[in-house]
Amino acid sequence: LFELRRQAGLSQEELAHLLGLTRQAVQKWEAGTSRPDMDNLAALADETPLGRIGTAEEAAAAIAFLASDEASFLTGQVVAPNGGLVV
Repeated sequence: LFELRRQAGLSQEELAHLLGLTRQAVQKWEAGTSRPDMDNLAALADETPLGRIGTAEEAAAAIAFLASDEASFLTGQVVAPNGGLVV
């Protein structure tokens, strides 16, 4: 996660904001001192229209796009890589 975040040029705060998490959660996941609650993630997957939790690579792809020149015309948008959970 650390390398993907750094490649996208994002701070922990920026990544946390994009993913709807706290900076502390991002920091703990990067340090390996914490992991998401798997029971909660399984329940969340059941509620997600796509029926699964997204991968780190899928979140990183959204972040990389937003940090790229291809997204240069986007302003004031909310991009939530959440599988349709929040519309």
